[in-house]
Amino acid sequence: MKRNHTEDRIHRYIANYLKLAAPEGFFWTSIENRNEGAVEGKRRSKRGCKAGVPDILTIYRGNVLFLEVKAPKGRLHDSQKERIPEINEAGAGVEIVRSVDDAFRALIKAGVPVRATPA
Repeated sequence: MKRNHTEDRIHRYIANYLKLAAPEGFFWTSIENRNEGAVEGKRRSKRGCKAGVPDILTIYRGNVLFLEVKAPKGRLHDSQKERIPEINEAGAGVEIVRSVDDAFRALIKAGVPVRATPA
């Protein structure tokens, strides 16, 4: 699978924003679930890794929100289309974000009192 450098760049920008804006008691992490070939895919599958899990996990006061980072014209893969409803059914939110501004709006919508607005 071809790597999307625009998506990687947006992901880094969002990560940098979260480092600055996260309030006390806010947890977040990026989830590496990139296609790295059949051997690695098999190894991950045996360990319980699931394709289509969104890129960033956030938790604030027991509320879980995943952020799926996409390039401006990026589309969800079939595995993501399958996984997102499962995550929603389990009680967590998922937002598709294409910029730091989108991530900011998603966090505000989820009730996270961010400490900074994007520049």
